[in-house]
Amino acid sequence: MHRTESLQKLVKIFTLTFLCSEMHSSFTPSNAAEHPFDHYPSTINGSETAIEHARHQASIRLAMEDYIFGEGHICGGALIAPSIVLTVGQCVHNYQTQTTRHPAELKIVMGTLNRYQRNANTLVYGVTHVHQPKTFNAQTLRDNIAIIMLERDVPHAHPTVKPITLSLTKIRSAKMLGDAMKQGSFEVTSWLATEEHIPYTQLMTLNATQLSDQQCFEKYGATYGPDMICLGYQATEAACEQDNGAPLVCNNALLALASNHNLDCTASQSNAVTFVDVGHHAQWILEKIGDGTNCNSSVWGTLAFLFFTVFTARRTKWHKFWL
Repeated sequence: MHRTESLQKLVKIFTLTFLCSEMHSSFTPSNAAEHPFDHYPSTINGSETAIEHARHQASIRLAMEDYIFGEGHICGGALIAPSIVLTVGQCVHNYQTQTTRHPAELKIVMGTLNRYQRNANTLVYGVTHVHQPKTFNAQTLRDNIAIIMLERDVPHAHPTVKPITLSLTKIRSAKMLGDAMKQGSFEVTSWLATEEHIPYTQLMTLNATQLSDQQCFEKYGATYGPDMICLGYQATEAACEQDNGAPLVCNNALLALASNHNLDCTASQSNAVTFVDVGHHAQWILEKIGDGTNCNSSVWGTLAFLFFTVFTARRTKWHKFWL
């Protein structure tokens, strides 16, 4: 009898979880309500991104906070293989519990440039696994890199989503670093926010104007590690925050990911911003992702989510509802 009752409880939880997921979907219409920061002021040092330059762009979100589409956004990332999104470690680290976030806490949105709107090309995927180096340090941000594995592959012929090439060369030793800076072809794509943490809706492209390791040594001291690079671009009073995990791209290759989201809005010169050099971690990334396709059954992802839901339910006051 006890087993039968337990099974009935699990079925109830699974049914409720499914219905909540459907409610979330129905609560995120294709045309989101007008946002107060739909239009960027001319003082922002950047431009709205064209979809052909950001097909790899991913919005990393907390699933439970995304009941209004876009509100759950916490970080940026880059699609580097059909079922692999790369971001920085701090984006999947829960600083309250000092643990890595459970995959069921996350969802990935791609194919749209407005974080508050979804259209026919928008992809919303669950997460099956999250990987971080064992040496990741949440305080010093040493080895600040993370792999997010999606519940299914992005379709090969998708019109607005496509993986970007992963740079396998350490950026500090790459000749393209100097060449790119001369050409001014470093581009960072990010959703921005004001100093009051009010987000803008549209994905923006920021052009890096200088490379200054010395500025970052002076600003960050010993935390400026060997896997980091330092770029400078002008912030303004209009936009003082960029995404952690914002991709840095040059010549259609992913070079680095932003690991510092706060910008000095009052700076008269370029901000010194740190990025994680993905080439520094290329061997670890390739060992973890294999061929980059989804080799994990979505059933296992569903079971993991169910287990997480049951565990959470038992730790809340709503557990009494199932007794």
